[in-house]
Amino acid sequence: MTAPGAPQPIPQAATVLLLRPGTASAAGAPEVFTITRSTELAFSAGVSAFPGGRIDPADELPAALWEGTDLNAWGGLLGLEPATAGKVLAGAVRETFEETGILVARHRDGTPVGPASVNAWPEDTRIRVERHELDFGDLLTEQELLPDVTGMAPLARWVTPE
Repeated sequence: MTAPGAPQPIPQAATVLLLRPGTASAAGAPEVFTITRSTELAFSAGVSAFPGGRIDPADELPAALWEGTDLNAWGGLLGLEPATAGKVLAGAVRETFEETGILVARHRDGTPVGPASVNAWPEDTRIRVERHELDFGDLLTEQELLPDVTGMAPLARWVTPE
């Protein structure tokens, strides 16, 4: 336990900006997906936000799920050890799924997971992952999926001061 008044450990977190090409009426500017936080929350109630949140133990995925992903390279991009970079990436994918239903993953043959695949799962899958009743790595393994970070690029890394 940390002594009262002592600096608290800084939790790892990840946020994702989901972008898509804009329409002609928007002058081609990219569109950014945001969520509106519940007005019932104690922190930042009712604000628009990007999907994301705290990295948790469920984000330590088995090595087999990172097939085709160079965690050493990601560690260099993020300024983290490769294992920690994997947790941050997994957290980004998991949080995006929990908060939006969008699963940034691919089948083992390389094809992306589409809405039809996710919609075929039991309706409470997202809630069970969020409540830690269903381990995220187990879900990916059971569905024969891999996190797909090929379309991701680091935008910024902010570290909270002590």
